[in-house]
Amino acid sequence: MSGVEIAVAAAVLFAGGVVKGVIGFGLPVFTNPLLSLFMAPKDVVVLMSVPIFATNVTNVRLGWREWRNLRHVVPYFVMGIVFVPAGVYFLKWSNPEVIRLFLAGVVFFYLALHKYIPPMDSIHPGIRTGIGVICGGVVGFTLGATGITGPIHVMYLSMFSWPKEAFIFLVNAFNTVGSVSLMGSFALAGEYSLPVAARIGAGLIPIFAGFWAGTRLQKRLPPEVFYRIVRGALFLIAVSLVVRSVWNLR
Repeated sequence: MSGVEIAVAAAVLFAGGVVKGVIGFGLPVFTNPLLSLFMAPKDVVVLMSVPIFATNVTNVRLGWREWRNLRHVVPYFVMGIVFVPAGVYFLKWSNPEVIRLFLAGVVFFYLALHKYIPPMDSIHPGIRTGIGVICGGVVGFTLGATGITGPIHVMYLSMFSWPKEAFIFLVNAFNTVGSVSLMGSFALAGEYSLPVAARIGAGLIPIFAGFWAGTRLQKRLPPEVFYRIVRGALFLIAVSLVVRSVWNLR
């Protein structure tokens, strides 16, 4: 990477840290498409795998009082962990731009219809389990293939109508355990060479600087503003996914 690319990457990682600190998720969704403009997609996912784990562990520790809500999403978590290696395999042998376009479609679908998605409490328990299994498999696969989980998390977890704190905790709890599966898959594939490890270590500095700044803003946001920011961020992310994928598929 050239000096200019390193500087741009540092700025992107800092901004991604701010996004993560403010809304509680969105680090890879923000950084991965931008970094992929001048890095190979697989290299980006490998680079971000450790920061995903590190920042999410921090958020889980801060929000641990919400742990009781984990019982509602066990199928989602289990299937997510199981399908991460499948996504990593796809990333290695296939074009991930197709998955990014799929993610963008899911985001636009959610933004258009989120007001009409029924709350989980009104759905039969068996159907709730089925929804959790399907969404968990999708989010695990896309985590392995693209490093991105935010759109599926928002679509699925918003159905529970939880307060902001519970929502953020569950997103970060999944990303923590999912990133362990992701890092394990990359480690078994021999992706963590010494140069890669050094690059990851250097990238953690701007990410945590931005994360620290973002967390100071998050505490001042009322829930309704929080969800408006989430939906606005998702729209911009979906647009960036489409533009980036169409550009690379030309």
